[in-house]
Amino acid sequence: MDMEQAQRRGDLYLRWGLLGAGIELDGGKRTWHLAGARAWYDSRPRVLPDASTPGRANPAGSPDR
Repeated sequence: MDMEQAQRRGDLYLRWGLLGAGIELDGGKRTWHLAGARAWYDSRPRVLPDASTPGRANPAGSPDR
């Protein structure tokens, strides 16, 4: 998700127990996805590499073991 002040863009998936919601942010526009939220989120293109990508640094900055 790109969170610069002028242009917010990205996709969010929220879950609380059995309830799930997807939110698509595009500038000042928000689109909510309630029915099939997880399927919608999974179908969106990924911006960052998958966590299972070899050689990807962990959040602390040291390489994965």
